[in-house]
Amino acid sequence: MKIFKFDEFCHDDFHFGLTESPVQKVCPLHTHDFCELVIVRRGSGLHVVGEEKLPIRAGDVFVVGDNISHAYRNVNDLTVFNILFRFDEMELPTGLLSVLPGYYALFQVEPQLRGQHKFRSRLHLSDEQLIRADLLLDHLRLELNGMQAGYQAAITGIFTELLVFLARCFQEESSGEEAQIVTRLSRVISRIESQYTEQITLDDLARSANLSKRTLLRYFQNVYHR
Repeated sequence: MKIFKFDEFCHDDFHFGLTESPVQKVCPLHTHDFCELVIVRRGSGLHVVGEEKLPIRAGDVFVVGDNISHAYRNVNDLTVFNILFRFDEMELPTGLLSVLPGYYALFQVEPQLRGQHKFRSRLHLSDEQLIRADLLLDHLRLELNGMQAGYQAAITGIFTELLVFLARCFQEESSGEEAQIVTRLSRVISRIESQYTEQITLDDLARSANLSKRTLLRYFQNVYHR
């Protein structure tokens, strides 16, 4: 199995990269040592993660964590935009992002749930939302290609804006039962992160998620004890 290294795509000290390309008919199973935020720009196909084969199409957004094996199958004019990064290397304002349940849903809860049979891809952008995302992606590309003084700060700001935008889109879309489960877990994690200096009981967290204590614990065990 092919293992992609971050240095193959980024050759400076700033741990951030962009790729945009059509997916070949045969995309072998592979993994990488970085996180990958994927925005499907065109076409359709199957995203293979473990034993799961998840249908994807233009407008879908998902995250592939580091050391996760995945591949694409049955592609039909599939073009994806990949944002490559490492959370622990970029100085993102995670403290500010923590107030957004959708941020946790996309980057923590949902990637861990993916591969379980009852969960599917979370976020699908409308045509209007995809245009907005494209504008931010264009700004990222310009800064990365130009590499003018301060480009790292500019990219960090634009990427943060993109994360906030996607998190808000997730919140707007979360209407189905499965999406609500992810959102409720994310709301609990967000509260723990923002109020970790305060005394928070399991009863408090269960009320935040609108779940029973037993159900909340079961969901947490499914996500964090795999």
